[in-house]
Amino acid sequence: MTGVDLRGFRYGLAAARERAGHRVDAAAAHLGSCQQELAQAKDSCRELESALESHAQQWRHAPGASVRPQLAVIAARQMASMNAKLALAQQAIAAKERAVEEARRLLQTARTAREAFDRHREAALEDYRRDVSRAQQAALDHDWLARLRWLDVEGVGAPGEPSR
Repeated sequence: MTGVDLRGFRYGLAAARERAGHRVDAAAAHLGSCQQELAQAKDSCRELESALESHAQQWRHAPGASVRPQLAVIAARQMASMNAKLALAQQAIAAKERAVEEARRLLQTARTAREAFDRHREAALEDYRRDVSRAQQAALDHDWLARLRWLDVEGVGAPGEPSR
C-alpha cells in the first residue's frame, strides 16, 4: 500500500489535533516557568539560611554580647525575624513544588491527548490507504474484465486461449 497518493487525504480532526499540540506547548512552557520560579525560591531560601547562619556566628562571637543584655535581646529579635522569613521562604518553596507537580500533571495530560489524536490520525490514514488501494484494485479489475470482453467481441480470445 505504499504506492497510494496521500494528497487526497483529509483528516477531519486536524484542527483539534493542532489545538492539542498548542496545549502541549503551553503546558511545557508553564512547567518551565514553574521550575524556574522554584529554582529562584530555593536560591532565595539558601541565601536566607546562609545569612541566618552568618548572623548567628557573628553574635556568638561578638565581644561583650554576654555583658550587655540589650545586645542579646536585639540579636534574638533579629534572629526571630530571620527565622520567620526563612519559614515563609520554605512555605513558598513547598507551594512552588506543588505548582511544578501540577504543571507536570497537566503536561502529561496534554501529551496523552495529543498522542491519542496522533494514533487516531494514523489509523485514519491507514484506512484511507486501504480504501484507495481497494478502489485502485477494483479499477484495475474492471479494466481487465473490460479488455477480456473486448478481446472476446473482436474474436481474439482471452490471453492464453487460441484465436478463433
